[in-house]
Amino acid sequence: MGGCRYSQTGRSSGSRVRIGPGGGCNNGAEDLGPGDDDSGGGSKPTATGSPVPTATPVPPAVSPARATLFAGIGDPPNCNGSGQTFVVTGERPPFTVATEAGCVEPATLAASGDSFTLSAGAALVTSPSR
Repeated sequence: MGGCRYSQTGRSSGSRVRIGPGGGCNNGAEDLGPGDDDSGGGSKPTATGSPVPTATPVPPAVSPARATLFAGIGDPPNCNGSGQTFVVTGERPPFTVATEAGCVEPATLAASGDSFTLSAGAALVTSPSR
């Protein structure tokens, strides 16, 4: 539910008001007119929603967390070493994937659960131990 903000537009006496989500939510909106503001009467519509706090996003996770690849003899974009497929999950896609040496395909992942392949190039790269 995080990230939804509610807005009210078109406020004037006797006119209809469209109340619905703002800020990227895809929930429906409700048209309210004079006397039907869900408050039990009256002639002016009133927004009754409370602000919803934005949830803290979870960082993306890559699986597997580690892999060993054998170097090839070609440099990017002609990587011909061994390859490994990885899956990225998490909130707030799209994800951009990059490497210091080697080739990634595709470089942009549109949704959580999408995968990319890392192919080794000629350079040897080691990652720090965790």
